[in-house]
Amino acid sequence: MTEFEKCFIMLCTSTTEKECLERKLFGDRAWRLQYLREIKTGDIGLLFNLSRNELIGIFRALSEPQLDIEPDAWGGQFPAQVRVELIGEVQRITNATSIF
Repeated sequence: MTEFEKCFIMLCTSTTEKECLERKLFGDRAWRLQYLREIKTGDIGLLFNLSRNELIGIFRALSEPQLDIEPDAWGGQFPAQVRVELIGEVQRITNATSIF
């Protein structure tokens, strides 16, 4: 078994990406918290920018998902949050959906 059990992908847009990267925080709507509960500390995450069709990564979850780690992030629109750390430098895969 590796040091992590699974990977996860969180979504952003061109509007929300900068805050994700600066705050080292991924967020989602409150009702999605139940689906995010599978994310565990140490899991590897990627960020997918829907606006640019760009996969951004690689991150490690530093927390399990919870509400309002930073209540003011994204103007409070995405309170289901996971604290992450970037592993290495920001890597970007453009035209990401064409590789699947």
